[in-house]
Amino acid sequence: MTRAFALIARGQLSASLPFHPLALLLATEAAAIWLCWPLVLLKKVAHPSAQAVNSWLLVHLVLLVAVWVIRLVTGTLP
Repeated sequence: MTRAFALIARGQLSASLPFHPLALLLATEAAAIWLCWPLVLLKKVAHPSAQAVNSWLLVHLVLLVAVWVIRLVTGTLP
């Protein structure tokens, strides 16, 4: 995923997909959280609940494991 993030940072979005298909999703989410966090601190947007955060983390864990298993089974690990 590090190589995929490095390519995203250089603006090579399509080149990052073979290294890790979830890197673009995670980078987009990280940017959105970083941009929206001041709104949470200013109480313009509600703070996410612990249950929502835990659910979001579980979804990401399942996606990461699924990508890893699919790549392991198909022999497409970079």
